[in-house]
Amino acid sequence: MFFHLILLVVSVMTFQPSSHRSGCDQNCADKPRFTPSRLVVQFGKPASAHCSVCQPGCNVTIFDIEIPIGNSTANGTEITWKVNKMTEWNIYLMCHYNNDTTDVQCCIFLPITVYTPPENVSFSVHPGGPMSEGQQYTLQCEVQDVAPVENLRVTFYRGPTALGPTQSSINTDEKPVSEVFTWNITSTKEDDGVEFWCEAKLELGADGPQPPPVVGSEKLTVAVLYLPSTTLPTTTSTPSTTMITTISTPTTMITATSTPTTMITTTSTPTTTKTTTTTTTTTTTTATTTTPNRAPPENVSFSVHPGVPMSEGQQYTLQCEVQDVAPVENLTVTFYRGQTALGPTQSSINKDKKLVSEVFTWNITSTKEDDGVEFWCEAKLELGADGPQPPPVVGSEKLTAAVLYKPQREVSITPDLIILTEGNPLKLNCSSVGNPPPSYEWTPPSRITSPSNGSVFFINSITHKDEGSYTCYVSNEKGSIAVEFDVKVQADNRILIVGLVVAAVLLAVIVGVAVFISYHRYYKEGAYNLLWDRIRLHTTHSSIPTAE
Repeated sequence: MFFHLILLVVSVMTFQPSSHRSGCDQNCADKPRFTPSRLVVQFGKPASAHCSVCQPGCNVTIFDIEIPIGNSTANGTEITWKVNKMTEWNIYLMCHYNNDTTDVQCCIFLPITVYTPPENVSFSVHPGGPMSEGQQYTLQCEVQDVAPVENLRVTFYRGPTALGPTQSSINTDEKPVSEVFTWNITSTKEDDGVEFWCEAKLELGADGPQPPPVVGSEKLTVAVLYLPSTTLPTTTSTPSTTMITTISTPTTMITATSTPTTMITTTSTPTTTKTTTTTTTTTTTTATTTTPNRAPPENVSFSVHPGVPMSEGQQYTLQCEVQDVAPVENLTVTFYRGQTALGPTQSSINKDKKLVSEVFTWNITSTKEDDGVEFWCEAKLELGADGPQPPPVVGSEKLTAAVLYKPQREVSITPDLIILTEGNPLKLNCSSVGNPPPSYEWTPPSRITSPSNGSVFFINSITHKDEGSYTCYVSNEKGSIAVEFDVKVQADNRILIVGLVVAAVLLAVIVGVAVFISYHRYYKEGAYNLLWDRIRLHTTHSSIPTAE
């Protein structure tokens, strides 16, 4: 009997009804169709799309289109969506229907790209002012308020000629951002008077505006300072002194001084007076050689362009300015991230032997791992074996970078389904990292459940009303993410098991008592009847008087 009871309990636990949340199938044979299949719309402009839920003649009863903004109208299984003014950056549409046969939701998503062309494009050269021949300069193109920036293409120009390939950004932010692009050049005297500029193009593909939006910067005419070219000495015969200066190298000056000597001869005749002037030139040449200066850098400064804080995925230019060093051609500069060198050392092609200041640059693309890291540079004057040992080294101050980035989960893995027993506590954690620190907003499946604004959602004792999908929205000024938790609540079988066990025990006691009583009565009544039968037998065999 007790063995049968155990089988009953196991059967009840095994065959409890279970339910599974069916997902949205985007690979249905007869899935809905959007027209157009991809939508590109400018922010603030109207937009529309059409969804054919299924093929003509299909038989579905439940279908809809999920829209965050705008209105939809249905005509049979045809749904049209319209919005008068696009006011969302991150947006999608989902058209779906329920298959009455398989009870599976069939759906399709419409990808929507919301864009805005650059508000302004500015061009600058760093360091500023007139250029010096042979020095390196950074051309900077700043594109302001453009979205999506990952579709932006920037080209630098020298006059009508493009300087290298177009540049793009790895920033995936969908909202308008400002991005800085750079290009390094070494100035030459041929650059003097040439116009430099940049152009930003937003390429959104075949579904985007044609031709793509293009915004160019103002054109900057550069001035390049360079040494005079070598010229041959010339002699000028005039009544005055003439000086001709010829520079053959940066360190040798040849000065030629012409001093004319004038001879006047006068011949007199009775009728004619003739005066002849003859000029001769004496040239004196003096050669002066300047000994090269040798001086370590007076100061080394470090900066980031554009300034901090940085934004993840954007390009920045690290700038190291070395002041008053000679000879600059013996200078080497190294950029550092913490204690790690960023690439090889850099040197100058400037041959000037006098004290000069030189600017070196290095481009980086910021990541969230750069947040809190120190960047700096170091200048070393290497003068060979005859120079000072060790070579003079001057480092810049260290700049601690701050990088802004959108939230990211600390734990990226979320279980597909969380199964809890009714009455147990529920704890959901969507803790994320971001800069600035993110904020949290939870959307529970039931209004009865109190919302939360922290990274952890907690319920002391869960019930069937708390079953469903919980969404955690994590956001800061750089972006947002959504984390979903699917929670299933099953009945508390402990009460059922305890009840069944108690019932089984009571039943066993009752059965035991019944068996005992029956057994006791059987044997007790059996002995009594035997005695009674003996009495009856004795009485039967007694002599019985008969009547005569």
